[in-house]
Amino acid sequence: MKIKNGEADLFIKDASNKQNTTFTISKNSFIETEGSKSFFNWILQKKKQLN
Repeated sequence: MKIKNGEADLFIKDASNKQNTTFTISKNSFIETEGSKSFFNWILQKKKQLN
């Protein structure tokens, strides 16, 4: 599947139902990412997300 960056949540919304979906709230269920160090890098990241 080819899902663009930032669109995984939209796919999950469309594909999920009560039979194939559950959720969890735990420390291990989160993904932490580091923000961009500069405005230029932030712009590059946004450009990648558009492709």
